[in-house]
Amino acid sequence: MASYQAVHYRRCMLREQENIGRGLQSAKSLSSWAKSPARWCALLGIVALCFFGFSNAASESATDIRLVPPSSSDLVLPWTLGVSGMWPNACAPEIERINVDGNDVRIDVRNKKTLCAQTPVPFTFNAAPAAASGVTLMPAGSYHVSIYAAQGAHAPLRLYAFGLVDTTSADAVATPESGYWWAQPEGNSNVSPGTGLVIELQGRTLTVSALSYESNGEPVWYLGTGLLESSIAHIPMLRVQGGSSLFGEKTEAPRAAAALNLDLEFQSSGRAVAWFTRSSADDSNALELRALTLSRMAFADPPDGHVWQGDWILVPDDPLKATQRLHFDQLQTQSEQNFRLSDSNSDNSLNCWRDTQRPSAPPQNCTLQGNNGITLAQFNAVAIGRLEGVMPDHGRIRLIRLTP
Repeated sequence: MASYQAVHYRRCMLREQENIGRGLQSAKSLSSWAKSPARWCALLGIVALCFFGFSNAASESATDIRLVPPSSSDLVLPWTLGVSGMWPNACAPEIERINVDGNDVRIDVRNKKTLCAQTPVPFTFNAAPAAASGVTLMPAGSYHVSIYAAQGAHAPLRLYAFGLVDTTSADAVATPESGYWWAQPEGNSNVSPGTGLVIELQGRTLTVSALSYESNGEPVWYLGTGLLESSIAHIPMLRVQGGSSLFGEKTEAPRAAAALNLDLEFQSSGRAVAWFTRSSADDSNALELRALTLSRMAFADPPDGHVWQGDWILVPDDPLKATQRLHFDQLQTQSEQNFRLSDSNSDNSLNCWRDTQRPSAPPQNCTLQGNNGITLAQFNAVAIGRLEGVMPDHGRIRLIRLTP
């Protein structure tokens, strides 16, 4: 393990040195880095993870949940899950039942034997949720897979593993915005203000810092990195503590320990669900699960239409269709729920609707109209610097911010 850590550290630092070198080659690049707190946070996080991110193997989830690549003979059949991991004793479990409820997949496994050597053994099984549960159609999308397990014929089932799988096409890739993401009220009634994530995306690598609190109210910092695959990411998180005070005279290295796992499901560039898991306090073989709905937030509170003023470019996915530059310089607040941005040069307008229950979040959807009132695009994924949607012919289109 020590040699692996050394190789990982050298590779990680060399990669980041190359990235930094490219940034220093131009003053403009350096300026853009200096103006981005999220990027500096990500850089510090990467350096920390290069140093101790793989020092504890327990930071990786003990159970792997993945999609099984189909063979040429079953391309049209519903997808299959492959599950593997370590079972706490020598009697590996068997599947008891599988249930599908929307995008939630639950797999119950049980070991009914009573005499088992207390030696952990590897286990693996495949599960076809559609066939096992009798569901006739499972649309492409992100699925939340929970595995509940029990030891003994009558023992209660407890959450043993959790993971996300994405069955969409390989080109259906989410592009989350880098910056601050904060927990939203829905389903998070007991989340303290200030709970959220700092996310930085470079290429397909995500660096995440989680800002939360201990049970005694003290702030706590978690740090992790992982790959974004389509719209999901699995990120082992380290709890970072110790180190030197900002004004301290002594220099002390921070300590990091495996703390929890984070699974992210990006629903758009500015909206996501974060699934946190950790070992249960009363059973090391069981997990505690907590889901938080997150939104990419603007600093304005509430974010009125001024946040989306400025220069934008309209980019269709179809390379045969032309891009168009827009300058939203006029704002009309129609109501508490609706505002309208207009381009005085082209008379194109962007009408956006907000959820009054989430006044600090970006609009739920926006419609771009031409000067003749014809709809040019419908955007149902709205973030601060990027809108994604469809044109009337169902082609994908993006509206990307150029300048504030």
